[in-house]
Amino acid sequence: MRFTVLDSWRGISALLVASFHLPVLSHQFALPFLRNAFLFVDFFFVLSGFVITHAYAAKLNDRLDGASFMVRRFGRVWPLHIAVLAAFVAVELLKLVLSSVAGVSVGAPAFSATGPNPLHDLPANVLLLQGMGLTAEPHWNGPSWSISAEFWTYLVFAVVAITFARARGMVMAILGAASLLALVALSTRGMDATTDYGFLRCLAGFAAGHLAYLVHTRMPRFAGLGATLAEIAAVAAVVAFVSLAWRSSLSFAAPFLFAIVVVIFSAERGAVSRALQSGPFQRLGDWSYSIYMVHGLVAFVFALAASVVQRKLGLDLWRTITEDGIQLRVLTHQSTLLLDLLHAAYLLVVLSLAPLTYRFVEEPGRRIFNALARRIEARGPVLARGVPR
Repeated sequence: MRFTVLDSWRGISALLVASFHLPVLSHQFALPFLRNAFLFVDFFFVLSGFVITHAYAAKLNDRLDGASFMVRRFGRVWPLHIAVLAAFVAVELLKLVLSSVAGVSVGAPAFSATGPNPLHDLPANVLLLQGMGLTAEPHWNGPSWSISAEFWTYLVFAVVAITFARARGMVMAILGAASLLALVALSTRGMDATTDYGFLRCLAGFAAGHLAYLVHTRMPRFAGLGATLAEIAAVAAVVAFVSLAWRSSLSFAAPFLFAIVVVIFSAERGAVSRALQSGPFQRLGDWSYSIYMVHGLVAFVFALAASVVQRKLGLDLWRTITEDGIQLRVLTHQSTLLLDLLHAAYLLVVLSLAPLTYRFVEEPGRRIFNALARRIEARGPVLARGVPR
C-alpha cells in the first residue's frame, strides 16, 4: 500500500523548505510561516519513520535483511546526493578558473576554508557524515545534513527491528524520547539543529513517525464530514504552529504535532486528502526528494549571480541581518516586487530541474542499488540450506 496523500505532503514540505532557504528579502521572507519553514524538515523525519515502518518493519528479521535494507536506503539517498555534490564541486572549479585565469571575483575563493564550500568538509559530505556532528556548519549542499542524519537513523532502526522484534515500539519510543530530551538540553536554537545535533532531531522525529504508524494500524477509520473536519483542523494546526514556534521551546513539540497530522492523513478519507491525490500534488510528491536536494544548488547559483551583478554594476545588494543571534546575509533591492519575481523564478527553476534529476538520477540509482539488494536477499535461501558461499 502506498500512502499517496503523505507523498503529496512530502512534496509540499520540500517546496516550503526550498522557499525558506532562498536569502532574498521579498514579501515572502516576511511571512512567519515561511520564515519558520525549516520545521518542515521535522515533517520529513516523521513521514520517514511512518513509511519506513510500514514498508520494512515486518521484513527485518536478520542481518541479511538488515544489509539489504541499508543497501536499498543508500540507493535511495546517495546517488542524487553525490550528483548534486558533484555539481557544487564543478561550480567551485569554475570559480577557481574564473578567478585565476580571467581575474573575475565571484565571492569567497574556491574551496576556501572560510567559504560555504570548504575542501576539508568534502570527504564527510561524500560519506554521508555531514549531519553527524563532524562539521561545524552545513557546508556544500547545506540541506543535505538531514539526509546524512536520516541515513544513520535507518541503521539504528534496522538494528532495533532485528534485535528487539517484539519490543520494537517500546525501544523506539525510548530512543525517541531520549533524543528529544537531549536536544532540549543541548540545542540553543530550538528544533533548528543541523550539523551539531541533527542526528538527535532526526531520531526523535523518526521514532514519532514509527509510533504514528502503530497508531494508524489500530485507528478506527472515519469518513465523510468528520474526516474532512479533522484534516482541516490538522492543516490549521500546522500553519499556526509553524508560524508561532520559530526557534523557541515550543518548536520541540514538532514531532508530536506532525505525528498526529500524519496519522490523520494516513486514513485518506477527507476532502483535503482527495485534493492532495490530484495529479499536480502527486507529481510534487514524486519529485519531493529532488526538490529538496537541488534547491540548495539553485539558491547558491542565484547568490553567486547576484554577487557578480553587484560587482559589475557597483550596486549594494547584500545586507547582513540578525535573527535570534544568527547572522544571515540576504539579498535586497529597492523594489520588493523585483525580489518577489526573483523568488518565483527560483522556485520555477527548482521545479524545472526536479523532474529531470528524478528521472535521470534518482530512478536509475534506485534501480541499481535495488538490484544489488535483491542479490543479497537471494543469498538467504542458499545460506539457509547450508550451501557454501
